[in-house]
Amino acid sequence: MVQRASIQASSSLIIDDVSRFVFVPSSEQSVVTVVDGGSNEVVGALAIGCSPQQVIISRPEAKLIATDGRSTWFVTLDLPGRRMERINLPHRAERLTLGANGWLLAVADLAGGKISLFDLRRGSLLRTIDGLPPLRDMLFVDQDGYLFVAAKDWTGVAVFDVNTAVLTQWIQPFRSAARSQIVAMARTPNGRTVVVRFEGGYPPGIIDVQSRQTIAELGRIAATDGVVSSGTGAYFFVPDNATSTLNVFRGDQPASATMLPASTGMGAVYSAWLDSVAFVASVPRRQLLIYDLDRLRPEGTLDLAGVPRQGGVSADSTKVYVPLNDPPALAIVDGQSRRVVATVPMPATPLAAIVPGGWGLCH
Repeated sequence: MVQRASIQASSSLIIDDVSRFVFVPSSEQSVVTVVDGGSNEVVGALAIGCSPQQVIISRPEAKLIATDGRSTWFVTLDLPGRRMERINLPHRAERLTLGANGWLLAVADLAGGKISLFDLRRGSLLRTIDGLPPLRDMLFVDQDGYLFVAAKDWTGVAVFDVNTAVLTQWIQPFRSAARSQIVAMARTPNGRTVVVRFEGGYPPGIIDVQSRQTIAELGRIAATDGVVSSGTGAYFFVPDNATSTLNVFRGDQPASATMLPASTGMGAVYSAWLDSVAFVASVPRRQLLIYDLDRLRPEGTLDLAGVPRQGGVSADSTKVYVPLNDPPALAIVDGQSRRVVATVPMPATPLAAIVPGGWGLCH
């Protein structure tokens, strides 16, 4: 039985290399629990000044950034020096998106249609994009030179130049989804393509970042439950809870999928051990479904000590970190043996498990 842990914010915790640690925030507390990725043990906690809705970590800048999703400010915490700042904005800080370089941050007021671009190195606001419809999603592309934006009532992707905050181009969707709104976007690990998901049950589209063209669709699958790229980008996973199947597309063959038996209530999908295995969270069953990616077949299940939430994969792809609810804990899965090697109690319900520089996950 996993027991709830009681952990106080630590002033003695030394974070000299952020990639060594796993950070587990909770929306119930203003501290982030820190787990050592080598020992699989809790080594301390960080006070962050708010009960967060979203937490992200810049590995290059060794900074934690958090927002409660309601206020007109967000906080940054320098992890080695433990210096915390509250950054005020002219709008609500509802959504955070970090650039690939680790220092460029976009902070969005989704309902208000405003985006502020912030420099984490200098701690300065660069520019603001406003006058937009309610926002759906945003992400940086092309070495963070441009920002892709999806919004309500838009049927395409708006491309903004980061240096000028000027709209430079529209990317129209592909074929059948030409009149459908985009609800989510995800950049693949190599940064060369972006997967866009539409409302209304249309197949996801794949945008080539360099040509700014939608070049393919993922079969004829309605990705209402999300699209996830594998760590190398060799596979796309599309869980379908309506049919209890997992659709696996090869990155070089996006037109057709291998349909594998799965479960209802599927959540996060993780690829590990150099894309040789995938783990799919089944919420109602409190399990991870295991798939052998070399043979494209199911390989059994792993029982979890709680309800799985959104986690991450270590930078070397050897471990999967799955936060759990009821009771609160962090399950640590070894990718090679495909076993749960530790279940670490947490002080409150985890919001996520964040692995700085982790094995490429899409949202």
